[in-house]
Formats: sequence, structure tokens, C-alpha cells
Amino acid sequence: MTTLMHEAQGVGLAATQVGVLRRLFVFVDEGEDHVLVNPVLTKRSKETSTDEEGCLSIQGVLVPVERSLEVTIEGADVSGEPQRFELVEPTARIAQHELDHLDGVLIIDRTDEESRRNALAKLRPQPVLGAR
Repeated sequence: MTTLMHEAQGVGLAATQVGVLRRLFVFVDEGEDHVLVNPVLTKRSKETSTDEEGCLSIQGVLVPVERSLEVTIEGADVSGEPQRFELVEPTARIAQHELDHLDGVLIIDRTDEESRRNALAKLRPQPVLGAR
């Protein structure tokens, strides 16, 4: 999955995005690839920021999403060894984004109504000139 993530020029990728029905995601933190199996968000800061997010699942769409600036995520590596990450922005945003995928939530579900409408309009097929 890390290869797929890098080929797509992404910084995170959830298993569910590539048809693997497992609770795991990969992400890059300070240039290092990580795999987290059965991740759980155990702590989040009250401080948040809103920033534009894109997604490999809905390419070409950027929408504002509010996220916690700092999070702690626990899970396991692929060998089953416990892992704990205390992450700050921007990696905290990436991890929250990938966790959302595992819960069936997309960025368009976390944005404001106007941004959602604009994103969905961008995704709809556009009529071809002269087509009937």
C-alpha cells in the first residue's frame, strides 16, 4: 500500500480506498512510511484548524475541513507490535483523514454545505457539446 500511496503522490492511504476490507492505513511522517493496523484515536486537542483537503478517492476536489491540531493514535504494526503516535499538524490531519476513510467518512462529509455542493457539481458528468 505504501507503494500505491507514493505512486499516487499521496501522503496517506486507507485500506478501504483500494478495496481491502481491513482497518489499516499507511501514512508518511517526517519522510518515514508507517503502517497502522486497527488504529484508534485516543486523544485529540481542543485546538483545531480549517484547511483545504484533497483525497485520492475524489481527485480534483479540494474542500475546507476542520481538524484537531494534535492527536494521539494507537494501533499495531503489521507484525502485531503495539504502536503509538503523537502527531501534530500536518500529520495529525493526515491521520484523521485516513481514520475517516476507515469509518466510511469522506472530506465532503466534513465540509460546509456550499463547499460540498460545489465539490459534487465538479464530480458530476458534464454534458458534451452537441450530445443529445
